[in-house]
Amino acid sequence: MLPSEANFVMIDMHRNVKPLIAQMRGEGVHVGRLFPAMPQHMRVTIGTPDEMERFIGAFRRINPA
Repeated sequence: MLPSEANFVMIDMHRNVKPLIAQMRGEGVHVGRLFPAMPQHMRVTIGTPDEMERFIGAFRRINPA
C-alpha cells in the first residue's frame, strides 16, 4: 500500500472494473471513472457516513465474499 493524503482510495478488484462501475451505478452508487492505466482498480471517494454505508451495501451485493 502506498501512503496517501487524498480523499479517495483505489481498490484492487483483481479484474476489469468497467462492469463493476456499471453495477454500482445500477445500485444507485457512483464511484470514480475508469483509470486506463489501472483497469483493475475502483476509485472510491470517501463520503459521509451515510454515503459510505450505501457504498458498502452495494459493494457487498455486487462483490460477495
